[in-house]
Amino acid sequence: MLGNKKCEVELYKGDSKIVVTAIIDTGNSLREPYGNRPVHILEKTEAKELINDLDSALKLLIPFHSLGCDNGMIEGITVDRICIKKDGESIVEDNSVIGIYKGKLSGNGMYSMIINPESIEEREEYNGYPVISLVTDPDNLFDENSGIYGNGKKVAEMT
Repeated sequence: MLGNKKCEVELYKGDSKIVVTAIIDTGNSLREPYGNRPVHILEKTEAKELINDLDSALKLLIPFHSLGCDNGMIEGITVDRICIKKDGESIVEDNSVIGIYKGKLSGNGMYSMIINPESIEEREEYNGYPVISLVTDPDNLFDENSGIYGNGKKVAEMT
């Protein structure tokens, strides 16, 4: 029934970790208004396992609309990292926004989290090549002697 939409998700916050079963829901296009990050939805009972004092945790208010609810608000938290495991691959997302749902997402208990598909789609390949980001000290880029974008001493001598 859920087929390839089902996945396992590890959520990390501080020293805490939980593992839940989730579905990737193509109907979930929710984004938080502060940084435009995708929002995943997690049952409150699971969130309490991750964050002991969930009620006093810093929360975001995330507006949403759905069938039967034109102007809703859901509380959200930021977790350190999630790892979505599907079809033998893992997708890691840092500083993920998690909307906290007070009820049950699945009537039969098959899943307790809904993944925003944009977190997966954004990681697609570019012309068959995976997209990666590199971080380095600015001196490695612009230093006169060692930076790859620096003019260097020889250029300075020629001018």
